[in-house]
Amino acid sequence: MRTRVEGEEPILRITIGAFTQMLESLYRIFGSAGLSMIYVMGKERGIYEARMGLSELEGETSIRDVLELALRRAERLGWGEMEVAELDTINGIVNIRIRRTPFPCRAPDASHCYFYRGYLSGIISEILGEEMSCTLDKCLLQGDNDCIIKIFRTR
Repeated sequence: MRTRVEGEEPILRITIGAFTQMLESLYRIFGSAGLSMIYVMGKERGIYEARMGLSELEGETSIRDVLELALRRAERLGWGEMEVAELDTINGIVNIRIRRTPFPCRAPDASHCYFYRGYLSGIISEILGEEMSCTLDKCLLQGDNDCIIKIFRTR
């Protein structure tokens, strides 16, 4: 059975466990190079997500509107609940709060964290039209109330 999200192309369904195993195998086999690959995979997916969101918008919209649309699309596809915690386009800083991620939190540097960082930096880079980087600003496993990924302008 094929699944679609609002008339999009067919969706490939994969279990969270299988996706996690794929990511973790890249890290296990290639070490830090594997984490770089995971980040790039996430970034490319984020760029795609932003472009799909931009194609859905009509008329004049704000950067926040485009970003929130991309995050809502990600939620509908099962990537977890995400929201804009801070948006400062002047200084090039965007913080995204992640709640109810479908991935098991085992370590702050888990492979899915690299995927999320890439994913969100790809969305923001595409929407702002400039290269962005990111860090894990807050983490549940480090005792924080939420996971927050900080995306910032690459200087």
